Amino acid sequence: MDSSTVNGDGLSDATFPDSGHEQKSDISLLSQRLTDALERGDVASVLLAALSCNADSGIVEDIIRTRWHAALTFMSSLGKGVADQHSVLKRTRAAIDRFRVEADIAQLLQHITHTVHHRRTGSGEAISCLQLDDSLLKNLMQSGHTQFKVCAVVGNKFYSVFDGRTEYAIGVAVHQSIQPQGKSGFFVHQSLHAALRTPFPRNSRLGRAPQAVLKVLCCGDSVDHGDGQLAYEMIVPVEVVCRVVY
Repeated sequence: MDSSTVNGDGLSDATFPDSGHEQKSDISLLSQRLTDALERGDVASVLLAALSCNADSGIVEDIIRTRWHAALTFMSSLGKGVADQHSVLKRTRAAIDRFRVEADIAQLLQHITHTVHHRRTGSGEAISCLQLDDSLLKNLMQSGHTQFKVCAVVGNKFYSVFDGRTEYAIGVAVHQSIQPQGKSGFFVHQSLHAALRTPFPRNSRLGRAPQAVLKVLCCGDSVDHGDGQLAYEMIVPVEVVCRVVY
């Protein structure tokens, strides 16, 4: 999705009902975050919106129907006050572009809903996992930040050194909401050098296992813990940089 296309086609006109309560429902939170993401034309933000709200198929179908209704309203308004052929052609192109974008949005949301998996970390915290296709991965590479993450190697798989349970796979997005307090999210480093000198707690479950450094794309909220270490809301491993030998 191109941001100029999204903004130029009036996608921001597609508003969603708000619950009006201090505690919003999942659909209200997801809709608002999607609206903001679509105004920016940011695929990473669309992914984050769906993953962070654990949207089920019913919620997504409601959102898609609401968006299509808004698109139809947008299209019906294009013919009002048209005075010349040039204006007709210009508005027709706008309508076609709008419906193409809506079709892409619907496809993206349905893909997320039907392929996302929910798991638990070793400490019991909920995370969401989504296998990305080449198109989504390409979009994320344009908007994500590249960082480095140290993982334990067990067989041919990569796991969290600390909890020994959270798995990281190439091309699979993992998401965990950042909490105001506490060490939530996924810890990464800004440089390979910082990653290679990472000290792990003595009670790390896979502290004695072989290790590898993964290059990861990072998106969403983050917390800076100092010394080049950050925690991100969502990461996607894209490459094995090196194996660590002590």
